[in-house]
Amino acid sequence: MKNKKEEVLDYVRADGLMIYDPETGDITWKETNSTRLLEGSQACIQNSQGYLKVTIDKRDYLAHRVAWLLIYQVWPTEVIHHINGNRQDNSIANLEMMPASDHISHHAVKRKRNLDGTFCKNTDLPEEA
Repeated sequence: MKNKKEEVLDYVRADGLMIYDPETGDITWKETNSTRLLEGSQACIQNSQGYLKVTIDKRDYLAHRVAWLLIYQVWPTEVIHHINGNRQDNSIANLEMMPASDHISHHAVKRKRNLDGTFCKNTDLPEEA
């Protein structure tokens, strides 16, 4: 979903295809008419950013957004944040919806500068006085 408006997945369509376990965060196929996908098999694969995704009708959806849909029966309108920072932990207790501005602030890293004004790497932060 790069630089284009996200397609919204319909709850009825998602619920007809998948089973979501809110404790583990696993999403499995409920039924399939594909010879490659088996009923009960994992529906998600990892994308290049480390998030899990599921492909439905030739479209990729982030698994944490699908999980939110399957629990609350509405597509999330804001950012879904992984509370523990683990992008693959899609258990419902680990997911919270928040405005994008709050999400950015939450992940903002306080960076320190060296004496010459360049930014420090995390491994060589100057000691506090």
